[in-house]
Amino acid sequence: MGGTEGSWTVHRNQHGPRFFRGHLCKLVAIALRTDSVPEDAQTNARENLTALRTQRSAASSKPGLETSLETRAI
Repeated sequence: MGGTEGSWTVHRNQHGPRFFRGHLCKLVAIALRTDSVPEDAQTNARENLTALRTQRSAASSKPGLETSLETRAI
């Protein structure tokens, strides 16, 4: 049902798209803030965003996968 990739554990259908979109927005906000966020938090957010992009690319390149326009836009 789920898989692991580095320090991330992915469980399908455990959380909806709103949860992931909210999490993604928080990571982006942390990564882009420079004055109010500690440097290690920014570094961690950037690493997480890179890992998510890699996982998304791997998942979306699987043959036979049909994704909505909204999913592809993220």
